[in-house]
Formats: sequence, structure tokens, C-alpha cells
Amino acid sequence: MADPHVPVPYGWITAIGVATSAAGAAIWRYVTAQFRRAQESQDARLATAETKLESCEERHAETQQTVIDLSSRVGRLEGRIEGRAEGVALLVKEVVEAVRDSGGSD
Repeated sequence: MADPHVPVPYGWITAIGVATSAAGAAIWRYVTAQFRRAQESQDARLATAETKLESCEERHAETQQTVIDLSSRVGRLEGRIEGRAEGVALLVKEVVEAVRDSGGSD
């Protein structure tokens, strides 16, 4: 059986308690600092991604406008070609008729 008259080392218990508390506080500061760094890093990556996205959106809008402009020009050129083709077809028809008329009357 334990001797009830053994002195309790209160100094040691206090020292262990203070050391444990200090270690816990140091761990807490380390964890919060790591969390803060991770959050800052994530915020920086997010800002970079947003900047890149805005740049891509601007280029996309410019590209879309270019495509619209080119499509419009192609449409106008096709219209011109069709108009000229019809004009050429009419001229050929007139020439053929003129040749027939001149050959048939001789």
C-alpha cells in the first residue's frame, strides 16, 4: 500500500502543466499559421484563375466578333458571286440566242 505521507511534488505537477499548456499553445499557433498560409495561397490561386478567365472571356468575345464579321463578308461575297453568275448566265443565253438568230437567218 502506498504511503499516505509521501510528499506530492506540486512544483513538478505545475511545471508539467505549464509545459503542456505552452506546447498546446505553440501547436495551436502553428496550425493557425499553416491554415492562414494555405488560405492566402488559395486566395492567390483564385485571383490568378479569375484573371486568366477574364482574359479568356475577352479573347473569346473578340474571336466571336471576328467570326461574325468574317461570316458577314463571306455572305456578301457569295451574294456577289451568285449575282455575277446569274449575269454571266444571262449574257451566255443572249449570246447563244444571238448566234442562233444570226445562223438561222443566213
